[in-house]
Amino acid sequence: MPRSCGGSGEGARRHVRAIREGDPEAAAEAAMVHLDNTLDDYRREIQRRVFG
Repeated sequence: MPRSCGGSGEGARRHVRAIREGDPEAAAEAAMVHLDNTLDDYRREIQRRVFG
């Protein structure tokens, strides 16, 4: 199962935590990492479904 379906929650939690703590740099970094990981997961899943 792709990480975005079950494991990216931690990245989202880091993002929210940084926002709550008032740390915009950490929030931006966490958001970028989370989105990059999610995009990678989707790409892998597309490859798996299209090319087996």
